[in-house]
Amino acid sequence: MKRNTDGINYPKEAMMRLQDRILDLISTHYLATVVSVSPPHVALQPIAMTKDNKKQAMVNAALVALPAISAKNSKDDNISFKVDLKKGDKVLVAVIDHDTEYYNGQDSMRVADTQPHSVNDSFVVCKVAEAGDFK
Repeated sequence: MKRNTDGINYPKEAMMRLQDRILDLISTHYLATVVSVSPPHVALQPIAMTKDNKKQAMVNAALVALPAISAKNSKDDNISFKVDLKKGDKVLVAVIDHDTEYYNGQDSMRVADTQPHSVNDSFVVCKVAEAGDFK
């Protein structure tokens, strides 16, 4: 069996390269800048550059998570929370396993695309804190 100069056989080297390529294609989380807000979605520009130092493609319609909490004021009235995202905010984004194109807040949704971990199925998890956010 032929071996390359590193002593690894070619089939093993090919499998290692395939594994690296697959891992490069899997997105789970990334940092982004909010480009625009159009409720209930936001448009995002991923912060990380591509391998050839170009901007990644924008994500045009990411969903936004809200904290699963409730609060009351001193009069025991419920306080409603509002999404506090604006253009230029830095956010942490999760990538959903399956297509979210048909998500509408119902119990079930149709899945149009079978490609898992597509950045087109992004979900803003939280805003990244800035120096002024600390007290």
